[in-house]
Amino acid sequence: MAGTSAAGFTVQALWYNNSDVYVTAHNLLSEAAIASGWIEINVTAIPPAGCTYARLAFVLSSASTAQYVAIDAVMLRPAARTFYAPTRGQFFRALENSGAGRVATVTAAVPSHQGDATNIAFNHTTFVTQAGALAQFVKTTLSLTDAQLATIMATARQVTE
Repeated sequence: MAGTSAAGFTVQALWYNNSDVYVTAHNLLSEAAIASGWIEINVTAIPPAGCTYARLAFVLSSASTAQYVAIDAVMLRPAARTFYAPTRGQFFRALENSGAGRVATVTAAVPSHQGDATNIAFNHTTFVTQAGALAQFVKTTLSLTDAQLATIMATARQVTE
């Protein structure tokens, strides 16, 4: 970002819910000065409860035509992977790392009928949640405690694919 603004540059996150209804705005950068040389600006946006997406607004409040702000790129990324449910692959790697042979034990316990709910969960779950059918099947099959399953889930979030 580069520019000639002595002050008055604001970046806002305009938050919306899953019905595309505007909920609120948060200033991520308020009334900032922008130097003439290229600089990198980092801001953090945390969605309010019930909001599913944001639109960014870049506002230069100065009325002067001599001031400008140039933005060459905007990159959005999650703050940390730990907020997301692990993939099936991450979950099974963490499960096996928690005890050799655990994945084989669970695999052997899956009903063979393709229409069975457990078979479907085992073969088609994309993201694993602790309360979901796949994790609960694993917990029951291996007689895991809630704490043990939570540890496996936390470890799975850290597995890189």
